[in-house]
Amino acid sequence: MKLQAATRYPLTVEKATIEGSRFNLIFALSTVWFLAGACLDAWAHSHLARLETFFTPWHAVLYSGFLATALVLLGVICFNRLRTSSWREAIPAGYELTVLAVAGFAIGGVGDMFWHIFFGIEQNIDAEMSPTHLFLMACGCIFLASPYRALYHNSGTTLQGVQRLNLVLSQILLMALPSIILTSFHPLTQFWPTYVPTGDNKGQSLAVVSIYFQAVLVTGYALFAVQRWRLFPGFFTFSWGVTAIMMAVLGDSVLSVVIASLAGLLTDVAYAWLRPDPSKQLTNYRLFAMCVPMLLFLVYFLVLQFATPTGVIWTIHLSVGSIVVSGLLGLLLTYLIKPPVIQG
Repeated sequence: MKLQAATRYPLTVEKATIEGSRFNLIFALSTVWFLAGACLDAWAHSHLARLETFFTPWHAVLYSGFLATALVLLGVICFNRLRTSSWREAIPAGYELTVLAVAGFAIGGVGDMFWHIFFGIEQNIDAEMSPTHLFLMACGCIFLASPYRALYHNSGTTLQGVQRLNLVLSQILLMALPSIILTSFHPLTQFWPTYVPTGDNKGQSLAVVSIYFQAVLVTGYALFAVQRWRLFPGFFTFSWGVTAIMMAVLGDSVLSVVIASLAGLLTDVAYAWLRPDPSKQLTNYRLFAMCVPMLLFLVYFLVLQFATPTGVIWTIHLSVGSIVVSGLLGLLLTYLIKPPVIQG
């Protein structure tokens, strides 16, 4: 009987790629440079009397920071390509849209240069409404939100170790650029209750609208995180406090950090007490959504009252009413996210 030699098949060994928690952390840290440039650029547009050229030191920080972030993404994709069968597989999970946003930002940067050459340099609110700036802001928000998006789709409800750090950094990145964009309209850079008098109806109306708008925005960020993860102590204190550092730079007051940190601490306490879970404790979830903006603006008015030279010059009616309505807006937001169940 003749025995045939066994056929030997080569063993295939999968090569590890860079993605997941490791890459989320690398990418989040790489954007710090870019965010510093965005903050400097916003400061220059609002503080300097006249900007005459596109080629400024703050633009250098902004675009070199963007280049560093883009190179991190491109370098990891090229590294992963050596270990995968296609370029699509080489893109870290959750960063597919980021590639387009980075390319769009590069194109928008060139467009912004020509816009400034032909139409001049924008000042104050014009800088927020410029078409090329709006395009750059949209692309910037997309790639800054990438670590959050990746974590949202590729993690469990309970985070441990480096994932917790990733979530805090991702939350800061998610909130940072919109906060910078809204500098001229943000309550943490415009302390409206200390200088807009009672007789100025238009000024007070604008101030109240800015408070309500920020109430919806902050509550939306908080509920988005609450619905997806079991948050850990200090999440709101740290993420709000760090984000407010940029507001302190743009608004020339450290009170922004004090307000955000204290409000974040109280929100952490409210979260630990209520344990909001929309799938189990819908009532607590709605109460928490009320607490988030009410605690923020309660601290806001109290700090401004006791830590500024003029104190709060608004009437008690407008001050307390602004706090209450901000809480009602947070509550109403939950009915859009989690509407009542219709029986039958």
